[in-house]
Amino acid sequence: MQRLLEQPQQQHQTAFIDIAKENTFPFILVILGLQISIYLFETYAKGRQLRNFSVKERPKEVSFVKQEEFAKSQSHSRDMLGFKMHKEYQEQFSQIILWYFKIPAILWGFCGTVLDKFGIIRDSTGIHNDIYQGAIFLLIVWVYSEIEGLSWTLYNTFIIKENHGFNKMTLGLFFGDKFKSTILLMLFGSTIYYGLMKIIEWAGTDFYWYVLGFFVSFILISVNIIPNFIMPLFNKYDPLPPGELREKIEDIAKEISFPLTEIYVVDASKRSAHSNAYYFGFGNNKRIVLFDTLLEQHQGEQGILEIASIVKHELGHWYLMHPLQMMAVSILNLALMFKVFDLILNNKELNRSILANMGFGHESVFISLLIFTKLYETISWFTQLTQVMISRKFEFQADQFAGPKYKFHLAKALIKVHVKNASNLNPDPLYASLTFSHPQLTERIKALGYEDGQEFQSLLDEQEKAPQKEVSIN
Repeated sequence: MQRLLEQPQQQHQTAFIDIAKENTFPFILVILGLQISIYLFETYAKGRQLRNFSVKERPKEVSFVKQEEFAKSQSHSRDMLGFKMHKEYQEQFSQIILWYFKIPAILWGFCGTVLDKFGIIRDSTGIHNDIYQGAIFLLIVWVYSEIEGLSWTLYNTFIIKENHGFNKMTLGLFFGDKFKSTILLMLFGSTIYYGLMKIIEWAGTDFYWYVLGFFVSFILISVNIIPNFIMPLFNKYDPLPPGELREKIEDIAKEISFPLTEIYVVDASKRSAHSNAYYFGFGNNKRIVLFDTLLEQHQGEQGILEIASIVKHELGHWYLMHPLQMMAVSILNLALMFKVFDLILNNKELNRSILANMGFGHESVFISLLIFTKLYETISWFTQLTQVMISRKFEFQADQFAGPKYKFHLAKALIKVHVKNASNLNPDPLYASLTFSHPQLTERIKALGYEDGQEFQSLLDEQEKAPQKEVSIN
């Protein structure tokens, strides 16, 4: 850490105190003000969406869903959004109290006292090692967050989702998952924390490229480790049995030269009634995963075509290189984040002023990083908005990739998935633009060539009357 701090720590502390006396710029008030502004804007958008959930009759744009299905979607979506708003209000209030009254600075001092109690030796300037003190700080914050968040998670799982028929978890499974997640979080979290702090300590003012390289490497390794080793700890993956569905999926993969090695069915139903499909893997070892709930919801000959259309959509993401592009966007976001941190940390006067304004008595790379993450929450709101917009564009492209052969079946599958998951069928435009990583259902149906909901309903009715007849999709 000495390479990063250009002068002896004691001189830093003296200069720091002088700056603290001279500096009157309220950094914390500005940061909190920006975050409160974003919170109020998001709350306004959520309020608009809540009003949409009070609509009783289905709009004509979604006339392809039954009235009772629309009502179920409205009820489920309203309860979920109301829960989210209450949770965010409590979190926002807590953050204001914590930072306005400089509780992180008080906690940081307490962590130093804990180290003294355990006989952890200070350095020659009387300052504790950042890594030790920061580790205790993070541990206390994590325990507090877990206790605070547990009641919210339990209520969401066993009250809201249970009431709407989506929860399949038992308390035993819930706490078993919690235990596994805690162990994994400690392993991954400690690796990231120790690696980051050690790199900054070793590289000093030149840490930027080393830290960025560390995180990019960690992302690439995680992409391989998580689906192959972590996810099987929580779910069972069985090969899809031979049959028409498997043959269709293999044909789709062969058609676009997708290097498919296996198709799995995952027992998602032991936790939730929601359905999904995805692929994973590096290089020539790609695997497709289907939720067992997806197979249950799409039965018969038409169901096979619907699942095949969903798989074609997912493989469209691979063919169009969407995951690589999104990874590039994420890396650029990381690069921006650490460049801003680099500029602040290496501007000694600015860094000390910010720390002093927030109640910290000496310089610390860990605390600078902590405060920076608080500051960057505002910047990341805009970068995340950009990522959401890119994601929606990619979803449209993947829908089109399904092609004329599957577009009717994809439209039908999208409707069925939205209905079965009780997803938002009446979104407010502002709310959707801020939060939806996928386009609205009606937008996707129109983009597939079905401009009118009633027109599409007539095609569905025709298929109902003659289920074995191939419906015209041109």
